[in-house]
Amino acid sequence: MVYRAISPDMKQRALYLLLEEGWEIDQITTALGVHSKSIERWEHNYENHGSVNPPTPLRGCRRLLSSDIAEELHEMLNESPSLLLDEIGEWLAIYHDQPISMTALHDNLKDLGLTYKRLKRFAAERDDAYRADWLHNMTSNYTADQLVFLDKSSKDDRVILRRYGWAIQGQHATESAHLNRGVRYSILPALTIDGYMAVRAVEGSIDGAEFFDFVFNDVVSLHGYVFLSSTYEI
Repeated sequence: MVYRAISPDMKQRALYLLLEEGWEIDQITTALGVHSKSIERWEHNYENHGSVNPPTPLRGCRRLLSSDIAEELHEMLNESPSLLLDEIGEWLAIYHDQPISMTALHDNLKDLGLTYKRLKRFAAERDDAYRADWLHNMTSNYTADQLVFLDKSSKDDRVILRRYGWAIQGQHATESAHLNRGVRYSILPALTIDGYMAVRAVEGSIDGAEFFDFVFNDVVSLHGYVFLSSTYEI
């Protein structure tokens, strides 16, 4: 009998005729056109595995990165998340004697739950303990209506341009755009819980002297505030 693929439904039907209807194996082979050895194999699979098909082993390529390497890789990327695939591949080749293609490395990293995403940076000088002490001091000694928030911003004639575009492989994605900045204006607002209490707009950039003059003459002197301290970034 020539080999042919037999659907699970056909196998289950054969076992139903054998086990439930009491048919003989030769009757089933004649009616369904299957081999008697196949029926015996399906019966064996059903009795031992609960299915007409035997359990299949895992398929696919073996993971190249061992659990020890994976643990080290997690630690390294936690410290240096900006590493590129070729740099990770070089590290694997040098320190673990594990050459690996970029495609295989990408797939293995994905299996380990590691994905490439946009970085979120924070200042290396940031002191979390100092930030916590400052926050505790502010919430314990001041109320919201005592606080004034200052910041600076600027605007010119440039518009927001998209950073990514489509192009044929091997060619640059180019687009005509007006790159003239025009006149630059800077703005200094002072904001309280009741809204803006003072605003200053100047042409060009704002330096330290301009900022001090705004704080002293527009905020403190005109509104009677006692200026305690100033900080740009906590």
